[in-house]
Amino acid sequence: MTPPRELAAGQAGPAVILANDTCTDVLSQVIADAFFDLAVSRWLIPDAAARREIFPGYFRLSLEHALADGIVCTTPGQDAVALWLPAGEEPAPPPDGYDERLAAVTGPWAYRFRIFDQTLDRRHPTGFAHHHLAILAVHPDRQGQGTGSVLLRAHHAALDRDGVPAYLEASDLRSRRLYLAHGYAARSGPIFLPGALMHPMVRQPGAGEQAGGDHHRQAHRERRAGTGARRCPVRYRDLDRIDLDAAKEKVREWMLAHPGGTPGQMAADLEGGYAEFAEHMAIVLHGIMAAFQDHPGELDPGGTSGETG
Repeated sequence: MTPPRELAAGQAGPAVILANDTCTDVLSQVIADAFFDLAVSRWLIPDAAARREIFPGYFRLSLEHALADGIVCTTPGQDAVALWLPAGEEPAPPPDGYDERLAAVTGPWAYRFRIFDQTLDRRHPTGFAHHHLAILAVHPDRQGQGTGSVLLRAHHAALDRDGVPAYLEASDLRSRRLYLAHGYAARSGPIFLPGALMHPMVRQPGAGEQAGGDHHRQAHRERRAGTGARRCPVRYRDLDRIDLDAAKEKVREWMLAHPGGTPGQMAADLEGGYAEFAEHMAIVLHGIMAAFQDHPGELDPGGTSGETG
């Protein structure tokens, strides 16, 4: 093993280094601490003690993937990290054995993580090569000090030089404002998850930081056009009311009763129970159905459907 390599000053400045596998334990914990209280994190694992225990191992999967197939930037103190994954015209596939490792790490919450992955995958852009910022995390003690911006500028410089766009999913409005200031723009509407919204964003090569006035004008234009997060028709407290375990059982019962049924048929039958936000509940139902299709043993563990191996 070799120590992390500092990027050349002309590339990124002396405050950014390239991580390697000697950083895995520390950086996995940094991500877990930074993301611990996000809305999407609380949905993935509602129990705080379990979340604290599981998250380092979960984020280790992403970190190892980026170390093997992408670029991982950190600081000399390893108190922040950015995971970049190059993607072609189609999103890069997950690493070998990912589903099995995910299930082993996340245990009874594995199906929520599958819904999360599948929902983001459906919105991942296609048709052009880009780098995906899978994770940008700063330790809570260092947040608000510009560390995340330093990591962004480091890789943006290389992307601008090579003419490569960037894509990400902002986890909340605070991070969305950060990315707007670094040249990212909204790509279609938010991604709806139970209890959380995420915001897909794209940065074109050469897009610089916005001045404060430009940022406020952009937010004003979004509010007038109805594309900004403040005009979202779904409220967080509405999505929080979804009992995902109950929804999972409804999908399971529907699929067992309708062998060969399509996602559209299933959503049409079930989304009426969520009349206030049926369109967005359909996304959740599709994700649950896809998870069962990927893992049929979880759909009918007792073999009651009559299928044989």
